[in-house]
Amino acid sequence: MSPRALACPASLKSVLTAPTAAGALAVGFERVGVHCVRMPVADGGEGTVDVLCSHFEEVETVDAFGRPRVARAGVLGEARVIEAAEAIPLDPSRLDVMAASSRGLGLWISQYRDRPLIITVGGTATMDAGAGMLEVLDRLPGPTRVLCDVTTTLHDAPRLFGPQKGATPEQIAELEERFSGQLDPWADLPGSGAAGAGSSESSAVHSTATGAPSVSTRHTGASSSSSTCPAVRICWHACGRARATKSAERYGRV
Repeated sequence: MSPRALACPASLKSVLTAPTAAGALAVGFERVGVHCVRMPVADGGEGTVDVLCSHFEEVETVDAFGRPRVARAGVLGEARVIEAAEAIPLDPSRLDVMAASSRGLGLWISQYRDRPLIITVGGTATMDAGAGMLEVLDRLPGPTRVLCDVTTTLHDAPRLFGPQKGATPEQIAELEERFSGQLDPWADLPGSGAAGAGSSESSAVHSTATGAPSVSTRHTGASSSSSTCPAVRICWHACGRARATKSAERYGRV
């Protein structure tokens, strides 16, 4: 049987989108005569909307620090895919976890009325437990599903995610104190600490949380296009290195 490959990279932050990275891998394989299936993946953070959608509409909002920003909403049938990192992304040039607000995400969501929403969380600058979002949003416009790739609860979020957003040990302690007793019983839901604990606010206004990999896999067709491709698995890490490993497993189970 001729060798075949499955290229399923996630995005390389600020370098390549997942679809572009998958295309680059496929070109390399095709140059040496190896058929390659492109199947970009995402975890709910940066690049998830590019994996789920091929059509987009632009929406004006503000970022985590109130600066004007244009975000892309993905079109998925009647639903719209809202990637939180499109509105309030983690900005390495400004790590100020105490000032960052999720208000821009709320402004974006509020522009949709009675439309099904898929909100992907991760890669945000915020750690406000969604307080900024609730300043402008008292309910979700329509049926809403939240995609995240972690099971972290609200109370654990400052300790686990605060440092990457620039929080000092003193600020982490302050955030833990601030979150204490907030949003019960949603604070104990798995995933409520995702996106700076913004998922807990989404749960509080009646959304449904879902693990991002299962949804991304369904929409990218993993179960059909890859289940018969047992040749080579390609893992492209965020640092930009490609690793190929032989695998006897079927990709639908990897």
